[in-house]
Amino acid sequence: MEHNPVTTPQAGEPLALLDTPDERAELPVSRPSSRRYLEPAAIGVMALGFVMMFQPFAKPLFTYSFIVILLGTLMFIVVSHLPE
Repeated sequence: MEHNPVTTPQAGEPLALLDTPDERAELPVSRPSSRRYLEPAAIGVMALGFVMMFQPFAKPLFTYSFIVILLGTLMFIVVSHLPE
């Protein structure tokens, strides 16, 4: 007999899918997603890098602007893979 995880091997009837409150497991208390705050922060870091790149006043800001944009981009990529 082929194994089917949806049916019980004894009765062949579908398993109950937690339809009663007694069978429900305790769900963890949800906490605010860090993604909600870190995505805008990463976008802000990228914007800061662009401002540093296109300002005409300080050469050191221009020098580090690409690194700041790169760090903001990497931060955004990592944060976008976090669960919501």
